[in-house]
Amino acid sequence: FIRTWTCKEASLKWTGKGLKGGLKNHEILFSSAWDEPRAVGDGDQPELTLLTLGGGYVGALATTHRPLDVVCKVLDGSQIVQ
Repeated sequence: FIRTWTCKEASLKWTGKGLKGGLKNHEILFSSAWDEPRAVGDGDQPELTLLTLGGGYVGALATTHRPLDVVCKVLDGSQIVQ
């Protein structure tokens, strides 16, 4: 549920309409391994990338074109801890 919701929220924000942009008009599909999310629905859809944030957190990046490489860093004050 969390991966699906996070990707759906990122997709709806990408449209510029946010959550009022039609939760029922957009669907998130995953591969059998629950990775490689794909947004489907009315109109243009973003490319989705799951983010590995550590600590049990899930993130998603919605972009117009699939990014070549995404690196997540955890900051504690001004120091990178992960």
